[in-house]
Amino acid sequence: MSGRGTLVSWCTFERDYYDRLLPMPWETILVELEEGPLFISNPQGFTWREVAYGMPLALAFVECEDEAGTFNLPVFHRLQAPVSRAATTRSAQQAT
Repeated sequence: MSGRGTLVSWCTFERDYYDRLLPMPWETILVELEEGPLFISNPQGFTWREVAYGMPLALAFVECEDEAGTFNLPVFHRLQAPVSRAATTRSAQQAT
C-alpha cells in the first residue's frame, strides 16, 4: 500500500460520547486510499477549518498506549500536491 490518499469527508464530534476519554472536539476524516479502499482516521496537523474535498493526504503513525500496551495509531497529514512538469519547466525557463 502506498500510504497516500485523498480526503473524501470529515466530521467534528462536539458531543462527549466517551465520558471525557477523548479531547473535545474530536475530529475524524474519511480517506480514499490510492488503491481504492476507504479508511476512517484522524487528521494530524490540520483541522476542519483547513480541509478541502480531494485534498491529498499521506499516512503517518502516532505511538499510543492503553491498558493492552503500546500500539501505532494510523493518522493522515496533508501532502503537498506534486508540482506539474509544465510548471517546473516554465519556472526553469523564467530563471534563465
